[in-house]
Amino acid sequence: LTAPEFLKKVKEKYPNIIIMADCATLNEAKAARAAGADLVGSTMNGYTAATADCKGDPNYELVKDMVASLDCPVIAEGRVHTPEQAKKMAAQADGVIVGSAIVKLCETHGADCVPYIKEYVKSMKDAIR
Repeated sequence: LTAPEFLKKVKEKYPNIIIMADCATLNEAKAARAAGADLVGSTMNGYTAATADCKGDPNYELVKDMVASLDCPVIAEGRVHTPEQAKKMAAQADGVIVGSAIVKLCETHGADCVPYIKEYVKSMKDAIR
């Protein structure tokens, strides 16, 4: 099954669940939405063979294009590490997810990571308000 075919089958079997599609490209996001995804994210951009050249800053253009092209919420995710990046993404997306930056704090500080995570999350929240 292709990803859209799988998504359609899941939605048929479980019509009341909410599904977010982690996408790498605008075409993937469009296909996911057409297959029944309730929201889409830019999560996989830069992490697939087709988008391996997308490194560094988050893909602001992709998120902007998703928002302009789709009739569902768009979540900015992938390579968002700084409050400035979160603020820029939050201005155009319906939400922002930060993952690996928090994991890196856990790796760096081990069992003592909680205050560092708390400080980091506060800085991100303050940036998008």
